[in-house]
Formats: sequence, structure tokens, C-alpha cells
Amino acid sequence: MKCMARIAEQIEIFSRAKLLIEKELKRRHLESHYYMRMRIIIKSYGNQENNQIAKALGCGEHTVSRWRQRWKQRYQKLKEYEKGPDGSPVTDKELMEKIKEILTDWARVGAPSRITEMEVNRLVALACESPEKYGLPFTHWTHQELSKQAHKMKIKVSPAHVGRLLKKRLISAQE
Repeated sequence: MKCMARIAEQIEIFSRAKLLIEKELKRRHLESHYYMRMRIIIKSYGNQENNQIAKALGCGEHTVSRWRQRWKQRYQKLKEYEKGPDGSPVTDKELMEKIKEILTDWARVGAPSRITEMEVNRLVALACESPEKYGLPFTHWTHQELSKQAHKMKIKVSPAHVGRLLKKRLISAQE
């Protein structure tokens, strides 16, 4: 018996959103997850099947299906949002933020953070200071040394997590 491919969700996209997504795909510093998901939406609008899109983009059919479905579920609200609250259209920037909101992972269940925002701020401040100020024999911090110094300040954080926290702060500071 031959296995039949599942019928893909048919999606719609209004011209302004399509143009914004295509423009965003040409940006140099677009996060990879948005890049993949936007390409899925553009290819899905072209009525390609999930397996064709997955093969072309090098991802799984389940991934393609998930983002097609999520787009379809939220599409009507996106169209309403585009019209603006007072009848005048939202800006391109606002519309792109809404599109990215649709293409963002939902919050995942997990343990709450064990490091407070104040401790993260102290860690960032520490990273901005010279290690020599703390009597250390080097001029640049490593994640390992930042972690050791943080422990002395009663902040329990691993070297790997130091790197993630600092990277997250650096990215949000650049936006």
C-alpha cells in the first residue's frame, strides 16, 4: 500500500506582509530561526507541499507544518492589526514586529531562573571592570574567571551560563 502525503495547510498572506518578509529575508543580521520560518511562510504561500519545502530548506516536515499552522491560526489577527486601531495602517516596523511575534517560539515550561535580574546586572558590571581591580594577574576576563569571581560575590553561576547571559545582554543592547 502506498503512503499518501498529508495535505498541507493552505495559507494566505497580504501583499504588504509578503513584501516586508521578503525585505527582511535580505537583511544581513536576521536571526536564523526567523530566516527559516519566514522562508517557510513564503514557500507555503506558493502552495508547495510540506515535504518539498522541508527538502528545499533542510528541515523536517513537522517544522514546516508547525509554522504553516501557526501562521494560519494568527493570520486574521495580523490582517486586523495591520489596519491599525484608529483605521490608519500601522508602520512597517510595527507590522514586522507583529510578524516576528507570530514566528516566535511559545514560552517553554521549565525551572525558574535561579539568578535574579539584579545579580545579572552585577555580573555585567563585573565584566566591564578590569580583573586587575580585583588583584587578578590578567587583563581580560574569561567566562571561567567571571564565574569564579561571581561565586565570591555570592552569585552562583556556571562559566557557560555567564557566556549566555552576557551574549543575551550584548544582543539586546545592540537592538
